[in-house]
Amino acid sequence: MTDAAKKRWMAVLGWALLAASLAVALAARRATAPGHLLDAPLADGTTFLVDDPDGAYHLRRVQLALANGEVPLFDRFLNHPEGSAVPWPSLFAGALTVAVQAALPKDPAAHRSTSGYSEADIERFLAGLPPWIGVGAAAAVALALLGLTRRTRGAPRLLPAAVSAWCFAAVPIAVWYGSAGRIDHHVAVQLCFAVELALVGVCLRTDESLDALAFALLGGVVAGVLLLLWLASALVVGLVGVALFAAAAAASGELGAARRRAGLLFFAAAAAVVLVPAEASPWNEVQPGSLVNLSLGVPRALVGACLPFVALEVAARLGWRRAPGTLLALVVAAGAVVLLPGFLGGVREGLAWVARENEFMDVVAESRPLLGRAAAPNFAAAVSDLGLLGLAFPLLWLGLAASELWRRRWWPERWLLLATAALWFVQTLGQRRFGDALAVPMCLVAALAVHDLVSARMRWGRWLGAALAALLVLASLPSLRAVWTVPEAEQQALVRWRAELIEGLRWMRTGTPSPGPWNAPSARQDYGVLAPWGLGHWIEYHARRPSIATNFGSFVGERGFRGAAAALVADDAADLERRLVELDADYVVVRARDVSDLASHARLAGWDGAARAELFEHSQRGKAFSARAQATALWRLGVHDLPVGSRAPGFPGLELVHRSDGIEGLGGAPPGPGVPRGPRLSIWRRSSSGETERVPSLAPPPR
Repeated sequence: MTDAAKKRWMAVLGWALLAASLAVALAARRATAPGHLLDAPLADGTTFLVDDPDGAYHLRRVQLALANGEVPLFDRFLNHPEGSAVPWPSLFAGALTVAVQAALPKDPAAHRSTSGYSEADIERFLAGLPPWIGVGAAAAVALALLGLTRRTRGAPRLLPAAVSAWCFAAVPIAVWYGSAGRIDHHVAVQLCFAVELALVGVCLRTDESLDALAFALLGGVVAGVLLLLWLASALVVGLVGVALFAAAAAASGELGAARRRAGLLFFAAAAAVVLVPAEASPWNEVQPGSLVNLSLGVPRALVGACLPFVALEVAARLGWRRAPGTLLALVVAAGAVVLLPGFLGGVREGLAWVARENEFMDVVAESRPLLGRAAAPNFAAAVSDLGLLGLAFPLLWLGLAASELWRRRWWPERWLLLATAALWFVQTLGQRRFGDALAVPMCLVAALAVHDLVSARMRWGRWLGAALAALLVLASLPSLRAVWTVPEAEQQALVRWRAELIEGLRWMRTGTPSPGPWNAPSARQDYGVLAPWGLGHWIEYHARRPSIATNFGSFVGERGFRGAAAALVADDAADLERRLVELDADYVVVRARDVSDLASHARLAGWDGAARAELFEHSQRGKAFSARAQATALWRLGVHDLPVGSRAPGFPGLELVHRSDGIEGLGGAPPGPGVPRGPRLSIWRRSSSGETERVPSLAPPPR
């Protein structure tokens, strides 16, 4: 076969694999949808059961934006009664709002509270978007591989690009975050992360001055978008800045001038994108200079990052040699770090967040380490999140880095990819939530290894590259099989569980007195709902009631977050009543499965290790909850088989006003013989609460 024929077959194979990759990406991310779909709608027309907490809160923000004309930056449904600034930039919710307005019909007469848009239509439409964004992310990963590789004679790039897209399509944690109903920023971060690497890759490898400037500008815009989607993306932006600086410092002549200006343009564009949202952020008053929550500290840091490139340009204009000019730029960078107001404090805050030093971060499941989880051995835990590719990734990374060192090839775009992959891998080991972002550079590293092998002049290299590509494709099949082979009975069980949970919470909309307008985020609310923090966003969206502790944890209010935990572990009726009054809680919502987190709530409530140990007892059957655990409010309100209208055992001030028909064990699984059990959802009313609907205050929140 001639070389031309081989290239044609390679191109055909590449296009076929790329098309298959995109189809697989969509199918895998939509495979979980049957577990959310109702045959008959709920009373309000809902047919897609959104049980993702972050998705529920984004739906609330979209509804508030439709009702008020802008995405709220402050919400009294968080941290009742004070309310809180929303610890999330508004870009993602704003984009979802624009999509709803562009795609859905409007009926102002029927849906006045959301400016004419049906809640059920909004849910169905937005629940279907994440899989399509995931397809876009898979295509962007393929583009990133093309952006990071240089055109050389006889080097096929389409096939490795298709391999990268296939790998990304099947990474379990990327699939999970992009699945139907998971209306959260993570899948958009995946997309923008891949686009960023594609643009910056071209900027770093091109020898054309105009191309370097154009791709730096586009890369800076995408970097700003990344920061507005997720401020932890500052890690990526920082690494890109280091790569741009290294490329600018190493180049000379016209190319050196272009790369200096490219670095300056990149950070200036990113600063311009985030400046207006940062100026409007309420966190400027609460946490000035914060880099974890959006504040003016973010654009200030981006402007500070421009200064080293300015110093390089000044040194070049003065005719300085490369070493003195680079030293001047580094001194300027160090000075900017020291002098920028709040920068060092923001960095420390960010490192504390990454290191899980905040107690709330230590109890969030997705913030726990990838390895060492009690529920599964390390091997199973890694494969469940990253697939088999996750096990091979360290070897592929080491092989690629060794190859670059052996060849003494200092291509900045490749070292940017290797540094990014290493950083996100370490981050994922510390917090598994970073795994969905790691999927992007992890798949690119694997595909780049394929590219280098099939581009080798030796025939054995091409055969090895083809074999590696085939192995990567085959290694993804077990993960895809796990997604596609969920039994129908399991899907239906999930539908029943979600329906009972959501229908029960929506009963609160009409079955309990209104504390205030749900679609006026600044309106004072007359009472709040006490529940474990993991139920917070569901209560805010589905029940349309303010929560005392929510999924944002201590970041929106230490008092309510710890106070709710202390109330749930109270074992005295008078103590619980006092805490409910202090927290202004008229209702308590719990599930039987929440009892499994009893020790975590005790820790948040300030119990020491010895006191928490008293919650358990050991016997021949193993570890079990003790009598002290069974005396807590969380146990007595969650583990029961009482009819509606009953008083809580040991807490006569609480009356059961709603409960689900379905029951569950303490971990959420179907209970076996002799296993403590309770309703999937119990709603209790404090008897001393008012029975009549109260008129809320519409006064703006205090500043």
